[in-house]
This record gives sequence, structure tokens and C-alpha cells, in this order.
Amino acid sequence: MNKVFGYLELDGNVYKITSIDELNDFVYRLGSEFKELNDCEFAELCSFKESDGETYCDDCGVIYSKDGKKLLFMSMDSEEYKIKEGTAIIGNEAFRWNIYFNGYNYIYNAKREIHVKEISMPDSIIAIGNDSFSNNTWLMTLKSSSNLKYIGERAFLGCTNLLKFDWPSALRYIGANAFEHCAGFTEVLLNNGVKNIGSHAFKNCVNLVVVSLPSTIEAFGSGVFDGCNKLTEIRIPKGCSDKFSRLLPFSKDMFVEIE
Repeated sequence: MNKVFGYLELDGNVYKITSIDELNDFVYRLGSEFKELNDCEFAELCSFKESDGETYCDDCGVIYSKDGKKLLFMSMDSEEYKIKEGTAIIGNEAFRWNIYFNGYNYIYNAKREIHVKEISMPDSIIAIGNDSFSNNTWLMTLKSSSNLKYIGERAFLGCTNLLKFDWPSALRYIGANAFEHCAGFTEVLLNNGVKNIGSHAFKNCVNLVVVSLPSTIEAFGSGVFDGCNKLTEIRIPKGCSDKFSRLLPFSKDMFVEIE
């Protein structure tokens, strides 16, 4: 049997294809069920690959892969930026570092703050990589993709002025330390479908008061809400208190069951 390997999207879900037969089934929506990507596979999509070497740079100094599917780096400042339609991935450290492009090699210079205050994403984006916006203290508003499924580790760590983040209904995975030190958050209202929240994901969100968690959560890392000293209410679905008591044993006194 001929082998192929790639990822395709159908009805808002991303699937891994490993054979011609699976590809045919996908095209005709017949036969086998396909495996939706897990968190490790999303993380792999966000990493730099040699195939990303051929790039182009837009008028704002943002570097994309040649096919336009991955945003790789922002090398110039712009207070507002709208990510191009059709972009699927925001790569690791995309808005974090000052870099220079030389042939097929990215040369990392010194760390610096990117002075971007507002980012708008198209609905084509499905994943945000590790450290993509970390320590960007200027970022205040992120208009997220409704199809965003994966937020990598430390993606928004230290974004102390991030006030507005649209929690997408498609979101499945939130990486470790993803929103640590996001002092602008007062509430986090996660939609049904979130499966995994990594350790310290919301650590030291010092103004966080209310959190809403869906019944779909399967795994919680340690210390997710450590340092959230103003947190007084964790909303959970009615009938799920036993489940969340196991996931968050030290926060049971804040549980509020809702319909």
C-alpha cells in the first residue's frame, strides 16, 4: 500500500492522513473514522522545519512560509496587525524575538519587546505555538480564530496588559504556563470542548475572579490557578463536582454548579 502523510481539515476538525485509502475515504467522506490531532501533533506543526525555509515577508515585516500557511516571525514593529487570511499556524516565538533572515537560516539577535497592541486572526488559524507572544507587555487585544484548537506552552506568558481574549468554541488544548502573569484577566470562560489544561496555565493571573470550566476537560496540570488570589468562583457543570474535585482538589470550596 502506498504511504502518504499529511493533515487535512473537514468540518472544522484537523485529521492525520497516513495512507492512500484514508485519503480516498476523506475525500468521499466514507468508510473509516479519522484521528483528530492530539496536543503533541499540534505542537509539532508549530515548530520550525526546513520546509519553512522558503519564505516571504509582507509590508509589515511579518515573515510567512512560502505557502502562506505558517506565520514564522515578526521582524518589525506595528501597533496593530491583521494576520493574513489562510494562515493556519502561528509558529513558536513568532512575536517574541528580533531575528534576521539569511538564506535558509534564521539568526536570533537580542530579545526585544514587539510593540504590537492588537492582533486580529483569521478563522483559518488552528494553532498558536510555544512562546508565540510571551513577554509582549504591549499586547492588549487578541481577536482569536473561532477555529483555534491549540495554544502552546508559555504562548502568552507575561502578557501583563492583555485585556481581551476571545475564547474560541473549537479550543481543545491549553499548554503549560500559557497565560501565566496575564494580570489583565478578570474572568476566563472556557467553552465546551476543552480537553487538557497544562500546569500553571493561569498562574499569577492576579486579578482573575471567575473561571468557567466545561465538562469535556479530561486532564488538569498542577498549580493551574496558583497565585490567583482574587479567584472566588469556579463554575462547573451541574453533576460534575466529583470529577472536578479530583482534578482540582484544593479549589473545591470555590465550585459553583451551573446548568
